[in-house]
Amino acid sequence: MKRIGFIGLGVMGLPMASNLLKKGYVLTVYDVVTEKARILVERGAKLASSPRDAATDNDIVMTMLPSSPDVEQAFMGPDGILEGIREGAVYVDLSSIDPVTTRRIARMLSQKKVKMLDAPVTKGVQGAIDATLTLLVGGEAEVLESVRDVLQAMGKTILHMGANGAGSATKLANNMVLAAIVAATAEAIVFGTKAGVDPAKLVAAIEEGSASSRALNTHIKDIALKRRFETAGFPVHLLMKDLELAMVTAKEMDMPLFLPSILHEIYAMLKAKGKGRGFFPEVITVFEEYAGVEAHIDK
Repeated sequence: MKRIGFIGLGVMGLPMASNLLKKGYVLTVYDVVTEKARILVERGAKLASSPRDAATDNDIVMTMLPSSPDVEQAFMGPDGILEGIREGAVYVDLSSIDPVTTRRIARMLSQKKVKMLDAPVTKGVQGAIDATLTLLVGGEAEVLESVRDVLQAMGKTILHMGANGAGSATKLANNMVLAAIVAATAEAIVFGTKAGVDPAKLVAAIEEGSASSRALNTHIKDIALKRRFETAGFPVHLLMKDLELAMVTAKEMDMPLFLPSILHEIYAMLKAKGKGRGFFPEVITVFEEYAGVEAHIDK
């Protein structure tokens, strides 16, 4: 059975690592918050003292961390992964980071004859719990096949997007679209409510029209309009982080990127009010405040 070192046991990482344990993989875990790691130790995992320790002697090393600086610290910092990972191992970064950082790490690993996959995920916390995530993978196809069984323990759909960095770029593109759809749909619902349309009927009409989307049926209908903002999900600061990473990446490519800068500021307005800690569809309250109406559906 493959030996795996897993670093980063946050709201996504903990259930993902737990699913690896359920499949019988030999797991070594590390998190800066030791109490999180101990949850898995009680289920049979080994506790690592550092990212280096988590990487040492394992066949696969995985990270699930908030952003590019966190991955860089775990990888290149004191007692980092780079110091412990062995020749022939595979490094899989499940985090949502920028492709520039991904490719730099891949180049450094190649000097140690270690292969890398960037495999950020979508489908949120419930997908992590249910092992139904979609993994967006960048890296060599044969490397992906060598660890496909491990990735399938965490996700239902595995998409090979191209070389290193392609997975990271795809995740940023996905979240650009998600941020835009949720904000635009929320504003439209508030507009319709202000004009006298019942929000439930408005949602039903849009569902049957050309503007229907998965985000409408989940983020808007089930979260925003039912005021379930406390639901464990994707908080606004992480969505803003991905928009920032998209803008940084576009700058590296000398590409103008117009909408993410506007969307970033819309969500920043929510954050400035001390909101958005639970789930980012709370952005609907920004539009409600300006319109002077509240759009909601009884729970």
